[in-house]
Amino acid sequence: MRRIKSLLLLVLLGGCLLAGHAQCRKTRTIALTLDDGPAGELTESFLELFEHYDVKVTFFHIGKKSIQQTDLCKEILERGHEIGNHSWSHQRLTTLDTADARMEIERFQQFFRDSLAYRPVSFRPPFLKHNPYIDAISQKNGLTIITADIYARDAKMNVDPEVVVENLSREIPDGSIILCHERPYTLKALKVLLPVWKKKGYRLVTVSQIIR
Repeated sequence: MRRIKSLLLLVLLGGCLLAGHAQCRKTRTIALTLDDGPAGELTESFLELFEHYDVKVTFFHIGKKSIQQTDLCKEILERGHEIGNHSWSHQRLTTLDTADARMEIERFQQFFRDSLAYRPVSFRPPFLKHNPYIDAISQKNGLTIITADIYARDAKMNVDPEVVVENLSREIPDGSIILCHERPYTLKALKVLLPVWKKKGYRLVTVSQIIR
């Protein structure tokens, strides 16, 4: 972890934080998103971290995982975060027939509406793959398709936290959407990144606040 912190000071801050330059504290609004949950205790750890730094994020959940963790989904919403649609079972929707693709999106919406009286308003297609038909289904269900501007590249198993830090160590333009996954190594990386982002003036909000 010490090595990660040293890397951040050299690569991300470039010394400006230590020097206290005003331009390094310019407020910029960004959206941090996390895919593929909910993930039980790991999700709880993310929530505690976000509460500590007073940031709000968007969780793009998988429906068949959410139905088994309804209380956790409820807690996420009660803490002021947002949950987006990441399909029911995380299949590549562009390879499915139209009926199955529609089910993947609409079953998710129905579950959250019926179980939590909540209507997700954003949709991130699995693998970021979509086509005109997926776009039309999303629009019909009041969903805005969300991809990303910056990628943690943390989807694979056993990624070194330092790699995640490096991937998120450049300047982040105002209004950017960052794509992460609910992984243990991503949690470790964010424990280093969040305090730096806060000190640099980044304001982390939900996707809906970015696209409104």
